[in-house]
Amino acid sequence: MSAHRDLPKRDFMMVKPPRTEADFHREYDSNIGLGTAFVLILFFVAITIKSCVKWMIRKVQMHNFKKARLKDVKTELL
Repeated sequence: MSAHRDLPKRDFMMVKPPRTEADFHREYDSNIGLGTAFVLILFFVAITIKSCVKWMIRKVQMHNFKKARLKDVKTELL
C-alpha cells in the first residue's frame, strides 16, 4: 500500500489551493468574473453592430439598385 493514496487531491496549478468552500470564497477576486463578463459583452455588441451595419448597407444597395432599375424601365417605355 502506498502512502500517497491517503493524501487528499490537490490542484497543482496553485501553490496553496483552497481546501474548503470558505477558503475559496475568501480568496476569490470578483473583478476577474466582472472583467470576463465585460469582454464577452463587448464581443457580442461588436458582432451585433457589425451585422447591423452590413444589413443596412445591403438594404441601401438594394434600394439604389431597384430605384435605378425602375428608372431604366421607365425610360425604355418612353
